[in-house]
Amino acid sequence: MLNLKQYNNYEIDDLESDILALYKKIASSNYLKDVQISELVEQTLDKLQTQSNQPLSIIDKALMIMNGLLSLGIKFTTYASFERRFDHFISILGGRVNVILEEQHHELSLEEKQAITEALVLLYTRYMDVASSSWGRILAKWFIQNEQEQWVHSYYPYFKQLHEEYDEPFHLSMITSLLALICQDGVGSLAYLKIHKQRLAANDLYHHFALLHNRQEWDTMQRWFDLFSTSWKGSIGNLEPFYRILEKKNSKSFNFTSHLTKWMNRPTLGSYKDLSSSLEEPERNLLLKKVQESLNEQLAYPTIQNLWMQILQYEKRWDVAIDYFLNNEPLPFQLSDEKQQLLAQLEKHVPDGTIPIYHQFIVRLVEKKTRSHYTEAVIYMKRLKKLYELMNQRERFKQYITLFNQTYKTYRALIQEMKTIDE
Repeated sequence: MLNLKQYNNYEIDDLESDILALYKKIASSNYLKDVQISELVEQTLDKLQTQSNQPLSIIDKALMIMNGLLSLGIKFTTYASFERRFDHFISILGGRVNVILEEQHHELSLEEKQAITEALVLLYTRYMDVASSSWGRILAKWFIQNEQEQWVHSYYPYFKQLHEEYDEPFHLSMITSLLALICQDGVGSLAYLKIHKQRLAANDLYHHFALLHNRQEWDTMQRWFDLFSTSWKGSIGNLEPFYRILEKKNSKSFNFTSHLTKWMNRPTLGSYKDLSSSLEEPERNLLLKKVQESLNEQLAYPTIQNLWMQILQYEKRWDVAIDYFLNNEPLPFQLSDEKQQLLAQLEKHVPDGTIPIYHQFIVRLVEKKTRSHYTEAVIYMKRLKKLYELMNQRERFKQYITLFNQTYKTYRALIQEMKTIDE
């Protein structure tokens, strides 16, 4: 299923025999209690773990078993008659697969994670009309585990299109809404949920609230409770743990959305300091992330750029500052005081991280081909020289200057300006 390993003929025959034996038990006329189906799952996992101690092999075969059972149920038209049994088996085994994925998450490579995702999405879409709730839960948990990964975000437009093609089925709306929330599209997420507001139960929103809980978005959680709970008739189902957290925090808890909205109306360094200083470390990191997301669309404005420089210096987020200068500063000519102050702090605290910035600045300035830009470029060469000396790498700087002279030997005005580097 995942193509993570090759199986020999014996292994394939053995797996097919297991799938057929499980199918006969699940689709038999004998009465089966839920506990007996749970025992079948445990027996299946025990055998898989005996055959291999490789987690990915166990996951791969477990998915093949679930796929095989459903294929047989549909082929022999027994799924509808034993829907509860099929769904219960797949739900429990899928839950165990999620646990293994969570335990092994940090050991998985990017390629393995993507292969797993493709397999889960394929199975979800293949059985769109059957066992949808079970596959939806498996896929939802996996998406949340990987919410920070950009490749997960790429599934949002795919599921939006799928949602339109299948005429807005409930379970597909839930997954698409969750992906919207993962992609920070809160409005879109709510839009998919509101399509089914009348039938939406508290349990249907478990994964949404789990994601909001992970992000500590307490205000959004509260607003969603207020929005949907009126139709739940007092029953909050498996959302109770999240509701209790909100109760403990009370309405006085830090409210990211409302505070950010107020701050964005009049964003200043002073008001940011007031907001940030009252927070613990995890919330403070989350605040910076939310502020960055809010300011990103306005970074074309010099005043917003300078405010962001001040915030990064205040928070001592040198990593974010380096990323900004490398990716968002195309014209390093006569930088503002705020940017120069931040660069000075980078030189002091992370000289090795500042060197690539100056290398990039110099090239961008020289390519402008004017005397004033050459002068500015040499200023950064002098600062670069000090950094290399600070790091006891004088020889590397000499090599750099030699190569630079060769590359731009026809730029006479630049070469003339460069004679001042050692002054």
